Order: sequence, then structure tokens, then C-alpha cells
Amino acid sequence: MPIPEHFLALLLLAPFALYFIVRLTQYFLRKALGKDVPVDKEMIKKEQSFLLGRTLRQIFAFSAIPIHRFLQNRGVNPDLLTLANLVFSILAAVLIGIKFVSLGGVVALLGSSLDYLDGRLARDSGRATLAGDFLDSTIDRYADIALLSGVALLFRDSVLMLIVCLLGIGSTAVISYTRAKAESLGYDLRVGLMQRPERIVLFCTGAILTPIIDPLLPSSMQGVYAVFAGTVLFLTILTTITAVHRTLAGYVALRR
Repeated sequence: MPIPEHFLALLLLAPFALYFIVRLTQYFLRKALGKDVPVDKEMIKKEQSFLLGRTLRQIFAFSAIPIHRFLQNRGVNPDLLTLANLVFSILAAVLIGIKFVSLGGVVALLGSSLDYLDGRLARDSGRATLAGDFLDSTIDRYADIALLSGVALLFRDSVLMLIVCLLGIGSTAVISYTRAKAESLGYDLRVGLMQRPERIVLFCTGAILTPIIDPLLPSSMQGVYAVFAGTVLFLTILTTITAVHRTLAGYVALRR
């Protein structure tokens, strides 16, 4: 009897989840004992969001410290992590497109973790370059396109979901473009609910949970990846709102 796809996804996710739980426990134990906890200054600079608060961001940064040191001590090239993120994203898109949705969500989540590590590894190892920064930002856009293309393939028989995916791709592009353009004009533009970490977490959570929650829904909603479809729709709405918000905020700020 074949193993259900979502069990394979959970098996793949299990060691990483266990690792995060251990680091989470260590974080709060250090706080409770009054010991110093490393603070990620870059995380502090980021805008708050309804999904990923500052505390959660700091916990994730604390959890990544051993992995970061392991990669740094072995002289891993940060650009390889950037390219690996793209490979993971394309693989995740293919898995989602061929209906291995939960497994695709796990692979996308693992790939996005590499996206967190590459920039910090570059700075701390003295390998930070303009070329690397350019590559990182560009690969992120390709990764976003790949994931939503996988969703479009999954829901290829639905005109509504095709429109949702196209709108999502366009909105994510506007979000990144407005920030880049504002920075070129001397203004740091980070406002909006759905920045890339929020989008990735929401996307992957919906993908991982859909085969688990869908069987609990009414029979009319089963077999159509209802939870994942709803997640992508919700994500696209908030992403579009963020794109419009950032466009207006940038225009007003630069006029001043």
C-alpha cells in the first residue's frame, strides 16, 4: 500500500520541526534564566506584520545560528544557497503542479530558509557583493513566479484560480519593484502587510495542511485542495492590497 503524499511531507518536515522545537525551548529557557539572547539587528529593522511579529522573527534567527555557523565554517559560497533556493522553488512548483501539494509546500519552505541564510552568510564571511545582492533579489522573483505557476498548473481547469495566480504574480512583482525604485530615489519603502517572508509562510502552511484539513470539510469541498485554494486566494488579496498600499505610500513620501 503506497504511503499517502502528506505523510511523506510530514516525514520530511519532522526533523526540521524537531530541531526548531529544541531551539525554541533553548530560547525561552535563556530568557527565563535572564541570560543574554543574540539579537538579529536586521530583523529589528523590518516592519512588523500581522503574521510574523518581531519575537517570532528573532526566534527564527536564533534557531538558524548553528546552521549559519556550520555553513560559514565550511566556506560555503552564499551564491550557491541563492541558486539552491531557486532549484527548491522550481521543484516545489512541479510537485504542486502534479498534485503533490503538501510535499511541495515542505520543499518550498526549506528553500525559503536558504534565502534567509544566504545574505547573512555573505556579510559575516566577508563575501557580500553587489552582484550577490542583485542575484539574490532576482532569484527571489523567479522563485515567486515558479511557485504561483505551480499553483496555476494545479488549478488549470479553473479560470478563477488562473486569474488569482496571474494577479498574485503581478502583485509580488509590483511589491519588489516599488521598493527597489524607491531605494534608487533615496527612500526606504518597506510598508505593507505581505512582504516576502509572510507570503512564503502563508503559502507553505496552506499547502502542507490542505490534505490534512480537506477531509474534514463538507464532501462538496473535498478533492479540490480547498484549503490551499483558499490560502492562495487570501494571499493574493493581501498581496494586491500591499502592492497598492506600497505604491501610494511611495508616491506620497516622495512628493514630500
